[in-house]
Amino acid sequence: MKPFSSFIYEATIDVPKKQQTMGIDRKDMPQVSSKDMTHFFNHLKTKGVTVVKKKMDPSDLKASQGQFHKEKIQKMIDDIQNGKDVDKPIVVSKDNYVVDGHHRWLAHSNLGKDVNAYHVNTNAKDLIGMMHDYPKSFNSKLYETLEYFVERDESCMIVTAAHMKAFEQFVDKMFDKFNIDFDFTKHFRERISDERNNPCISLKEIADTIKKIYNKYKSGEKTLSKYVDAEVVLKDLQNDLNMPIAVEYDRKNDEIEVVAKTIMRKKNFRTPNPEIKL
Repeated sequence: MKPFSSFIYEATIDVPKKQQTMGIDRKDMPQVSSKDMTHFFNHLKTKGVTVVKKKMDPSDLKASQGQFHKEKIQKMIDDIQNGKDVDKPIVVSKDNYVVDGHHRWLAHSNLGKDVNAYHVNTNAKDLIGMMHDYPKSFNSKLYETLEYFVERDESCMIVTAAHMKAFEQFVDKMFDKFNIDFDFTKHFRERISDERNNPCISLKEIADTIKKIYNKYKSGEKTLSKYVDAEVVLKDLQNDLNMPIAVEYDRKNDEIEVVAKTIMRKKNFRTPNPEIKL
């Protein structure tokens, strides 16, 4: 049950009206993972754009996106008050628009606390364009869906058909613009939970592997398209994951179908088929 203070805050959380923002739909906002942020800033430097980390008054900032989740803001408020918040910096444009970290900004704003920020020396419109073009970025909706799988599956739970269906739907949306459709077979799902995998395989790791393929396509490297009508093994060297797949061209729908047949964790896995190392 939520503490009483949470109910009080949820009823009084202040968020900007859409007309006070740039009006960008939340699902269309670009998102860069925190682990890729330093690389992104180095990418900006090559374009002559500088970044300064500093404390900022949240009341001086404006929203670029037009939708917010009060429940998410409330959770961050609770974390700040309980000393659990790591105070990850938000990203702010030269004209003081929040481009990444809206909910963290609003949590600090509702508490009247300064917020750590990366202040980027370019206007919001250009910064958002640069984030969209950055190869490792996701749009907000896809990124948050991926984070759901990554964050909710730290332990090796039994992966149900419902879990796999939801995961497959997400992956298909991710790769839709590349005309690629994924099919995770029943055997693939069952093999995830096989006790021969040591340590066990989690959806988090599979999501990380899929993300690596997505980033290759986004950077222009058509990794899977090179192996149409062939069987290939995806090898995630970081996690010793091996994923045999069949790559087929669906002429009726003019798309590439990737059938994930099975998966196993095995170091130095040998196969006569071509390998895609990730």
